[in-house]
Amino acid sequence: MSRSYQIPISAAAGERIRATMDESERVGREVEATRAPRWIVEELERTPSEFGESRKGSDSARLQMRIAFVKPLRVRFDVHEPSKRVFVQGIWFENR
Repeated sequence: MSRSYQIPISAAAGERIRATMDESERVGREVEATRAPRWIVEELERTPSEFGESRKGSDSARLQMRIAFVKPLRVRFDVHEPSKRVFVQGIWFENR
Protein backbone atom coordinates (compact mmCIF):
# COMPACT_ATOMS: atom_id res chain seq x y z
CA MET A 1 0.00 0.00 0.00
CA SER A 2 1.32 3.41 -0.94
CA ARG A 3 1.17 6.09 1.74
CA SER A 4 0.98 9.49 0.13
CA TYR A 5 -0.47 11.59 3.00
CA GLN A 6 0.98 12.38 6.41
CA ILE A 7 -1.24 12.43 9.50
CA PRO A 8 0.27 14.56 12.26
CA ILE A 9 -1.68 13.91 15.49
CA SER A 10 -1.91 16.70 18.05
CA ALA A 11 -1.72 15.93 21.77
CA ALA A 12 -5.39 16.92 22.11
CA ALA A 13 -6.45 14.59 19.29
CA GLY A 14 -4.37 11.77 20.77
CA GLU A 15 -6.05 12.24 24.15
CA ARG A 16 -9.49 12.21 22.51
CA ILE A 17 -8.64 8.97 20.72
CA ARG A 18 -7.58 7.37 24.03
CA ALA A 19 -10.80 8.57 25.71
CA THR A 20 -12.85 7.19 22.82
CA MET A 21 -11.19 3.79 23.12
CA ASP A 22 -11.77 3.77 26.90
CA GLU A 23 -15.44 4.57 26.33
CA SER A 24 -15.83 1.72 23.83
CA GLU A 25 -14.26 -0.68 26.33
CA ARG A 26 -16.68 0.39 29.06
CA VAL A 27 -19.66 -0.56 26.87
CA GLY A 28 -18.14 -3.81 25.56
CA ARG A 29 -17.47 -2.70 21.97
CA GLU A 30 -13.69 -2.57 22.12
CA VAL A 31 -13.20 -5.18 19.36
CA GLU A 32 -15.10 -3.05 16.83
CA ALA A 33 -13.45 0.11 18.10
CA THR A 34 -10.00 -1.44 17.75
CA ARG A 35 -10.53 -2.47 14.12
CA ALA A 36 -12.07 0.82 13.00
CA PRO A 37 -8.98 3.03 13.58
CA ARG A 38 -6.85 0.78 11.37
CA TRP A 39 -9.28 1.24 8.50
CA ILE A 40 -9.54 4.98 9.17
CA VAL A 41 -5.74 5.42 9.14
CA GLU A 42 -5.39 3.42 5.91
CA GLU A 43 -7.98 5.61 4.21
CA LEU A 44 -6.48 8.84 5.55
CA GLU A 45 -3.00 7.85 4.34
CA ARG A 46 -4.20 6.77 0.91
CA THR A 47 -7.35 8.58 -0.26
CA PRO A 48 -8.55 11.12 2.31
CA SER A 49 -10.29 13.32 -0.28
CA GLU A 50 -12.53 10.39 -1.18
CA PHE A 51 -13.08 9.05 2.35
CA GLY A 52 -16.30 10.05 4.08
CA GLU A 53 -18.33 13.11 3.21
CA SER A 54 -17.16 16.59 2.38
CA ARG A 55 -18.15 19.49 4.63
CA LYS A 56 -17.54 23.19 4.29
CA GLY A 57 -13.81 23.87 4.17
CA SER A 58 -11.56 26.90 4.38
CA ASP A 59 -10.65 28.34 0.99
CA SER A 60 -8.02 30.65 2.47
CA ALA A 61 -6.23 27.80 4.25
CA ARG A 62 -6.93 25.40 1.35
CA LEU A 63 -8.39 22.83 3.73
CA GLN A 64 -11.12 20.40 2.80
CA MET A 65 -13.18 19.46 5.87
CA ARG A 66 -14.55 15.91 5.89
CA ILE A 67 -16.38 13.54 8.22
CA ALA A 68 -16.44 9.75 8.04
CA PHE A 69 -18.18 6.95 9.92
CA VAL A 70 -16.56 3.56 10.48
CA LYS A 71 -18.70 1.73 13.00
CA PRO A 72 -18.56 2.44 15.87
CA LEU A 73 -16.43 5.55 15.30
CA ARG A 74 -16.95 8.95 13.70
CA VAL A 75 -13.90 10.96 12.63
CA ARG A 76 -13.67 14.62 11.59
CA PHE A 77 -10.59 15.65 9.62
CA ASP A 78 -9.19 18.29 7.28
CA VAL A 79 -7.25 17.54 4.10
CA HIS A 80 -4.57 19.96 2.92
CA GLU A 81 -3.80 18.81 -0.62
CA PRO A 82 -0.80 21.10 -1.30
CA SER A 83 1.19 19.58 1.58
CA LYS A 84 -0.42 16.10 1.42
CA ARG A 85 -1.37 16.30 5.10
CA VAL A 86 -4.46 15.21 6.97
CA PHE A 87 -5.33 16.83 10.29
CA VAL A 88 -7.58 14.77 12.56
CA GLN A 89 -9.83 17.20 14.43
CA GLY A 90 -11.74 14.65 16.46
CA ILE A 91 -12.87 11.09 16.84
CA TRP A 92 -16.01 9.99 18.64
CA PHE A 93 -17.53 6.71 19.74
CA GLU A 94 -21.07 6.25 18.43
CA ASN A 95 -22.84 3.85 20.80
CA ARG A 96 -25.91 3.13 18.67
